[in-house]
Amino acid sequence: MEWSVTRQEIVDTPLPTHKGRYGVIPHELFLNTVADKITSRGYGIIDERFLTNKDNQVLSGTYTIGGYDDIDITPSIYFVNSYNKSKIASIRIGGMVLVCKNGMLSSKVYSRKHLGAKAYEDFSNQIDKGLDKLDEDFNNLIINKNEMKSLTINKDTIHKLVSDMFLEEDLITSTQISILKRELKYSKNFKDDTVWSFYNNVTESLKSNSASNYNAQLSKFHAYAS
Repeated sequence: MEWSVTRQEIVDTPLPTHKGRYGVIPHELFLNTVADKITSRGYGIIDERFLTNKDNQVLSGTYTIGGYDDIDITPSIYFVNSYNKSKIASIRIGGMVLVCKNGMLSSKVYSRKHLGAKAYEDFSNQIDKGLDKLDEDFNNLIINKNEMKSLTINKDTIHKLVSDMFLEEDLITSTQISILKRELKYSKNFKDDTVWSFYNNVTESLKSNSASNYNAQLSKFHAYAS
């Protein structure tokens, strides 16, 4: 996945002018307010990445937080917003795998539909709720990660899981299966027989998704793996 859009390109995107009960939640809220709320709580942002599609009508991105002692993952704030009514405004607490920047994403979502005059204010409150849970949600991801590192998985089980993910759960696309096949064979960092390696083989393949679907797919897979 290519994360190459600049802040200025996003800020310069015209705000939506939908009529009726539509409530504008500007992309700039994610670029400035979210970042300010993170740093005001004493967290340090060590990386930020933004991705848009549909002429910047859909925004997705992450803020990666530093200063934690875990050797494998560090916290990240994942967010999504849209101007074309395709996605609600949301943030999720997740993790970033340090060695490869693969994502981990909690199933908890802090969100607000673009409806009503208080959409902006209400979503700002949702941001606070999510960030107040950052340490708790991240610690749960560490527990998940350590459990996966302690469990082994064989090829037969992997084949059954991939089949189930594709045919029954709609968790992975045919294109992503091709990427996953390559990762299972040639991954440099995740090549042992632990569930943690399989997890990262899958999340590497999910990077091919679009801005509008990446976070939801990553969260759905994490719930499945957990």
